[in-house]
Amino acid sequence: MLQPNQLKQYISLGNSPGFFGYGKWESEIYILGIEEAGCYSEELIQSKIDNYFHLEFGDDGLFDNRRFQYNLVDLMDPNLKNYADFYDGNMRQGGYVQKVSTLLKVLENSEIETYNYVQNLLGSVDSNHTLIEILPLPCPTVKHWFYPNWVDCQLLPFMSSKRLYKNEIIKIRSSFIKTKIETSEEKKLILFLADGRDKVNYWNQISPVQISDYNVINGIRYHISATRKMYVVLPFPGSRASNGIFNSEVEIINIATEIQQMFDNL
Repeated sequence: MLQPNQLKQYISLGNSPGFFGYGKWESEIYILGIEEAGCYSEELIQSKIDNYFHLEFGDDGLFDNRRFQYNLVDLMDPNLKNYADFYDGNMRQGGYVQKVSTLLKVLENSEIETYNYVQNLLGSVDSNHTLIEILPLPCPTVKHWFYPNWVDCQLLPFMSSKRLYKNEIIKIRSSFIKTKIETSEEKKLILFLADGRDKVNYWNQISPVQISDYNVINGIRYHISATRKMYVVLPFPGSRASNGIFNSEVEIINIATEIQQMFDNL
């Protein structure tokens, strides 16, 4: 069974905000996903949680900010090799990682070949982007909800169903993310990956205005706040919701170039 006290800390129900993704809060670009990827087994998820706490406190049990970025971790850290392997496999299979990395490369003016970018910079503290997860555990949207087999639901009753888990966690974590964005004194580019009405509802909890009130350019919705925060809603690469405008490398590069030009002018 997953350790309940660790799990509560990890998903933001303890006395710390929990795990929020990869990179560093100082990055200019935030790309928000609905959930953490991979790890379809109890053992791998417990390993993920164990590694997170190890990165936070280090080998000697003391806080080590060189490896832990205030609830974000460096995806390139060798202690997280199983995560990097997941992204590596997705990249080789032509999955969404390649498309998202193509988008980020343009926004960061990177000339690195895409595969090398994924292997060396995706989710890294050395990049200018941060991968933020609204939901910290893998697989909340899969057809089968495995967690009742892995969690003591008498201690954590909200883990008994996807609906209870989402309702309990999203409001807490969305508030934390929104505060992180709005209290930053630097300009930020916040990218939402959305492919359904439920996800748009999540983004509306973070966005300063309702997404229905965003401006639209070439089918892409965006909002620029008075504090130089640019919010952009993008279809999930390759999804049905992309309507053919965010699938190919050429399409992604064209859209990313437009976003970059607007952001550079803030």
